[in-house]
Amino acid sequence: MKKWMMVLLVILLSLSSLFASGSSESGESEKTTIRFMWWGSQTRHDQTIKVIELFMEKNPDIVVEYEYGSFENHFDKILTMMTAGDAPDVFQNSTAYILLHAQSDQLLDFTPYIESGAIDLSDWDDVFKTLGEVEGGIYGLTMGNSAFGMLYDPVLFEEAGIPIPTNDWTWDDYHETLKQIKEKTGLYGDSCYPASMIEGYVMFLRQHGYPGLFNADRNGLAYDGTDLWVEYFTKQQEMIDKGYVMPYDQAIDSIINFEQCGLALGTAGMLGCINSNQAVAIANAKGSAVALNSYPHMEGETQPGNFIGPTMFLSAAKTTEHPEAVARFIDFFLNDVEANEIMMMERGVPASAEVRSALEPQLDSVAADSSRYVGIVAETAVPFDNIYPSAYNEILDLYRRTVEDMMFGRVSIEEGGRAFNEQAAALLAE
Repeated sequence: MKKWMMVLLVILLSLSSLFASGSSESGESEKTTIRFMWWGSQTRHDQTIKVIELFMEKNPDIVVEYEYGSFENHFDKILTMMTAGDAPDVFQNSTAYILLHAQSDQLLDFTPYIESGAIDLSDWDDVFKTLGEVEGGIYGLTMGNSAFGMLYDPVLFEEAGIPIPTNDWTWDDYHETLKQIKEKTGLYGDSCYPASMIEGYVMFLRQHGYPGLFNADRNGLAYDGTDLWVEYFTKQQEMIDKGYVMPYDQAIDSIINFEQCGLALGTAGMLGCINSNQAVAIANAKGSAVALNSYPHMEGETQPGNFIGPTMFLSAAKTTEHPEAVARFIDFFLNDVEANEIMMMERGVPASAEVRSALEPQLDSVAADSSRYVGIVAETAVPFDNIYPSAYNEILDLYRRTVEDMMFGRVSIEEGGRAFNEQAAALLAE
């Protein structure tokens, strides 16, 4: 009898353990799991993980699994995953890839979640809301905003008695400033002429009335001929020849690695074309404050050349099984003040007015200057199509190679302009 009772007790204990285990698994299964993937520096990785942990603390019914890596490998991984039907629910996206993903029907349209308020854009300025719009759908929401401009060393300017640039300065003012820096300090005026960056050329085109580099259908260039190309790059060559701008073989460092530019290393007074969200990194590399200033204006310009652009987007895969959880995560990432206090504008100036207001008193002088600068540009910037054609990366490489060939004397500036126009048009037409 005792033996039978012992057997019964073991069976009951086993069943109790089984049910307890089943209950635990059931509790776990009630949680929704989404995957998030991004690229960036170690600083960004550390910050983003803290934000994810904060989100899960505030949203205990959602688990966020994550993967991160370098910019160079990020998009190849995303494309491979999408092809295999295993795309992350949410991922960091770029102006150079969002069109490709959207036209391939691979992205979730955020429009219904914005309209319902699940993703709250009520305190976003209108200019920020549609930066990720493709053919009527919102397939990316900006994680931070920036505007191209110029950086300069304010201490150098003051000590040398050089007039501080203003946001309404002209090309003539800029060229005169290059000359004064060289003559009064012996340093190069600029680390690289603005033409070295494709964004510099885009802004030059916009000042002459063009929408940018591409036409409205993104299947051709917005302009014909090489007149503006020759004018722009001839001036670059002149500034290099006079010693006012670093020789191109040294300036390349400014293009590849901003933290190794002449301004950061103390061998130049300015950096001619830079995304405003890079100001903090350059100030850190330099070890002293830098200041942001507008891209020079053209006398009688048709419109300001500058524009507001997203540093990157948050996008979601159309195949996600948990769009509501994705919407909650995106809303938190973009609009939660505590989350953004962790990131401190590392991805650029937030679109949320509440977040900007909360962060600005906490920023150092360079980051605060960057935030103010974006606001100044936003007041006057003419709309710009930030969604680039799928051939953009190839065109960017073509631009860099062509500029290098011209500056090293392998081809003339006129020949370079014709070659760029022909090859870019062919890439866009494919």
